[in-house]
Amino acid sequence: MGKREQYGPAAEKLYIEAGRTIDEIADLLPVSRKTIGDWCKAGNWVLKRKKRKVSPAAIVERIEEAKQELLDGEHIDHKTADALAKLDKTLQNYLKVSEEHFLTKAIEVMDRFVERLMHKYKDPEERRAFTDEIDEFFHDLEDQQ
Repeated sequence: MGKREQYGPAAEKLYIEAGRTIDEIADLLPVSRKTIGDWCKAGNWVLKRKKRKVSPAAIVERIEEAKQELLDGEHIDHKTADALAKLDKTLQNYLKVSEEHFLTKAIEVMDRFVERLMHKYKDPEERRAFTDEIDEFFHDLEDQQ
């Protein structure tokens, strides 16, 4: 087994998820800085790290960490309580916007999928069966909620 197979996944995780530098990773793993740098470029780790930092999960995680740091303080004064309330409100607003964005994107994808199928199936009977199936799907979805 080569070094890439043996240490590559761990190096990538350390860089992207743990925010470690190439030098830090080279100190932790028996792999040269140059090799890790090559893996970083080939695997587009810099972009992956940036995307992770702004992903919904990462933002929620950072807000939760900030809340926990405030709660871990010895004494929660008025200013800290206010900061906690603001963090909670920010998190609630963010999650609401994220959910709305996700739903918008899901509808766009579904719309594109239906359009593609309508181009594929020209026969009126097939189209009718297809649209009936879509209607049934959404009725079932409504019943579940």
